[in-house]
Formats: sequence, C-alpha cells, structure tokens
Amino acid sequence: MLTVLNATDTDAALIWAAGDGRAFIANRDETNTVITGQTNGISSADNAHDILDPLGGFVADGSVNVYARALSGKNVIIDAIPGAMFWAPSPVQAAVQIAELGLATEANQTTQIGVAGNTNTILGSPAQDGTVSLVNTTLGAPAQDGSVIALPGGIFATGVPLYSKPSVFASRSNLSVPAASTRTIGPGTVGQIGYEVGFTVSGSASGHPFVTVTMTWVDSVTGLLVAEEIWVLPAGSVNGLTYYGTGPTKGDTLTVSIANNDPTTALTVSCVIATNSRLYTRDDWRQQNIDTVIGFTNPNADQLMNLLAFTQPTIAAGNNITRLLPLYAGRVFITAQSNNAPGVVTISALDPNFPTVTPPIYENTIGNGLGNGINAGIDLPRCPCTIFLSNTGTGSSIFQATVTIEEYLP
Repeated sequence: MLTVLNATDTDAALIWAAGDGRAFIANRDETNTVITGQTNGISSADNAHDILDPLGGFVADGSVNVYARALSGKNVIIDAIPGAMFWAPSPVQAAVQIAELGLATEANQTTQIGVAGNTNTILGSPAQDGTVSLVNTTLGAPAQDGSVIALPGGIFATGVPLYSKPSVFASRSNLSVPAASTRTIGPGTVGQIGYEVGFTVSGSASGHPFVTVTMTWVDSVTGLLVAEEIWVLPAGSVNGLTYYGTGPTKGDTLTVSIANNDPTTALTVSCVIATNSRLYTRDDWRQQNIDTVIGFTNPNADQLMNLLAFTQPTIAAGNNITRLLPLYAGRVFITAQSNNAPGVVTISALDPNFPTVTPPIYENTIGNGLGNGINAGIDLPRCPCTIFLSNTGTGSSIFQATVTIEEYLP
C-alpha cells in the first residue's frame, strides 16, 4: 500500500495502523530521508522520531500506529507491504541512487582514471616499483624462490603439517614439597591455545599421600579470574606415579600451585608444563603407570587401553575390599556381580577437602548370583577414586567388578 508524503504537510501521515498485523515499511525514494514515529505530531526537532533512510525499511509488528513525514522539501513515496519481513531495492533503484548522489558521474570517473594513469606513469604499468622489478629479475617473474616453487609438489607429496610451535612454560625436577605446604610456579604469560603437562609424584607418605595441583588462569588486562582447575594426584612410593595432561588455555596468565596434602611427610614432584597451538576441547589428565600408594591396594588395570580396573576377589560373608582406581576424570562404565551372595558396590572420591570422609559418587546393590549384577555409567571427578565391594550375604562369594573409560560416546 503506497502513501505519498507531501513535502508541504505539517502533520505526519498514518502509514500503518495498530491492530492491522505485521507489515514491512519501505522508503522507495532513492535520495530523501523521512522520519517515523507513533504520533502525527513528530518533527525533526524532537526525540520522538526514528530515521528511515532512502531505500531503507523496517518491520512494523502492528502493536502501535506508524506515522511518517517527509523532510527534504520533496514528495516521498512510502510503501507498507502487509505480512512482509523483508524488502530490498532493485538493481535499477540502486544504480539510480548511486547516480543521483554523484558517486559514478562521468567527471568523477574521469578524475579517477587520471589518477590511475599517473600511478602507472610513475611506477610502470601495471603499477610497480623498482624493487619489484629487481625481484622479478633475480628470482623470476612472478617473484618467487626455490622453496616457493617446490612447495606445491611437497604439499601433494607429504600433506600440510600442523605448526604447533611448542613452548616450555615451566620445568621442575625433583621439587621437594614439604608436608602440608604449597609450592607455586608462576604467574607467567601464556600466548597459545593449548597446554600439555607431565607430572611425576613420589614419596612414602602414609597419611594423605596426594598432591593437589591447581591451574589458575587470569586475564592480565582486566585482572579477572578466567578459570581454575584442580587435580589431585596420588604419590607412588616405589618409582613414583606419572601423569600426562592436555587441555585448552583459558587466560593469558597462568599460575600453578602444588600442595602436599600429607601432614607429616614431604613429597617430591617433577613436572614439565608447555603451551602449543594444538586444539584441545577439554582438560584431560591421566595416570600413566601403576605404583604402590601407601595405604591402598591397586586393582588389575590397563589404563592406557581404557581399562581402569578389573578385580575378582573372594570375599567372606560380612567382609569387604577396597581398590584404588588410576586417575581419570570423565565418563566411565562399571559392571559388578557376585556368584553366590548379595553385596554392595560403591565408588567414592578421595577429595583432600574432605579428609575424614570419602564422598560416595555411586552406590548400588549387587544381586545374589550371576545375571543379577549391575551395569551403570558414572562420571569420575578430578581426584583419585576407590571402588568398594562388600559381601552382605551369609556365605563366601567371588565378586567381580570392571571399570572402563567411555570416551567413544557419539
């Protein structure tokens, strides 16, 4: 529906009425601006109006009246298109607008061509300077060297390697962390998108043989704490326990703190922390080997093949066993069964923030006899966990439990 806004009108014209539904309001004039508002008294001198540029438009939802008024001393055509969400000027209208605004006149283009001609006269045609000519003379035209010439063939033959540019953030060897104390690395600057860590923790602590590693990420410009991850790593008493981890960086400044959770015995930590341009989607730290952790019994495990635990003990009536799982944070699948007695299976977290308790993160009853076991998927936290099997029956029974990593979920 077209409305002509007369330049001599002192009142705005009603373009679209409230209650008429949705419409697209378009200014079909190539060069003249109009103002719009919700009353017929709008003017360019108040703040109750909006600008509708030439060949511009907007959607009116029908909740209020829409008035429009010409400002330029020239009649302007406004189009209200019922139900429309979009309108665009035709190529002809766009060309007319460019011409009427003087952006593509013959004189204008002649001037531009003259400038280009002067450039060609000074630098040569096509425009170039003496150094380009010299490079072409020396290396061949177009300018290139031997490595550039060989590059296409090399790409097809070998592929394009990822340039990760690893950089060592920090390295510590046999760092002694006293009992109930903390050692700090950093703060230091981080300028790449990924990180990799390697930790080896050793010692004969018997109270709480764990260190807590805290990665603190800060934005140096604002001082804001961007992210913080906490990992609890058990100490191996014979050869030490080794952990490898990867993840995305979060801020440009990193501080790493290493806290000994044992109240009486020092622990030894060696570590390398590096940054690189590899793309990691989550923080993933994993235990690489099996060693004795004082106060705990290890299950059979092959964590490098995603088998965190397999145990098959014979448990007498009323008794139980506990096994320490290798460190892994993420989704795992647990199965447990008993051949001759009911029981209970519990997965608990060893969090140093709760030194007197082991918070259970999963618990279920195992039925009596094969085929009455349990199968469940659970999420492990960033600290060591234990699996506990208890015989609640009246006779001895073989219990079997398996914990595997579920990293192949779609």
